[in-house]
Amino acid sequence: MKIRCGVFTTDREFAKFHIDTLKNNHGGKVVKYIYSVNDISCYMDDGTNYVWLRPNLHNKGYRCSQAIIDISTCDFKEIENVILPICLYADKEDFKIVRSKEEDMNLFELIKILEKIAILKGDIPVFYNDYDSCPNYSFGINIEDGGLNLC
Repeated sequence: MKIRCGVFTTDREFAKFHIDTLKNNHGGKVVKYIYSVNDISCYMDDGTNYVWLRPNLHNKGYRCSQAIIDISTCDFKEIENVILPICLYADKEDFKIVRSKEEDMNLFELIKILEKIAILKGDIPVFYNDYDSCPNYSFGINIEDGGLNLC
């Protein structure tokens, strides 16, 4: 089944939030909205559809042209063996990478996240913001404008 945007995560409420956001920003009329234990999907009047896809082999029949990928709940094997084959019609710019878990992480977890980003986005530029422009002198990573911004 070909879909416009797949939301890849194991976190059901996180998927609902992103599908609702896509639906509200779309501007069209909702033809069908499914919210059940195993399915969250939205079908618009112009044929656009947004679907929650858990990153497992049961969803390999889907095809996406865009993807929102929860980097916190998707591991390397799921990215390489499930998400990338499903996103057959997507370019690297069509991947939006998000984190459902906003807690602190250690250095090894940060390295894993950066490796996952490299698998999905390839070799992208890294920009470093100066110390004065970072709020509260905190460290952050933001993927935008075709690059990775470190603060």
